[in-house]
Amino acid sequence: MVDTLTNTVEELYSLYHRDIVRFFAEHLADREACWDLCHEVYVRLLITLASGTQLQYPQRWLMRVA
Repeated sequence: MVDTLTNTVEELYSLYHRDIVRFFAEHLADREACWDLCHEVYVRLLITLASGTQLQYPQRWLMRVA
């Protein structure tokens, strides 16, 4: 299960992290803070998926959390 979970998070990170960083960059001047917040979104994703929650629309979920 851990490998599947890790693979899922890595795949979603690869697909959407630029969108999330860009979203934060529209609101913050500090690029490092943008990346920190992006990583926080993915930590929350990992926790959510580890709890057994299935996400029908992961991109929407990620942007809502951001």
